[in-house]
Amino acid sequence: MSGKGKLAEGVFDGETIKHPSSMLAVEDAIFALEWAKSARGLEGL
Repeated sequence: MSGKGKLAEGVFDGETIKHPSSMLAVEDAIFALEWAKSARGLEGL
């Protein structure tokens, strides 16, 4: 999470990430959370 050699601190303050791979990473995280929920959450995992 850097640009031009500097840390993109705005990301930690809720700024939107406008890069296709970043959007895919978010989608992967959502998918993983939904899968864990369908496995009865933490107890099921």
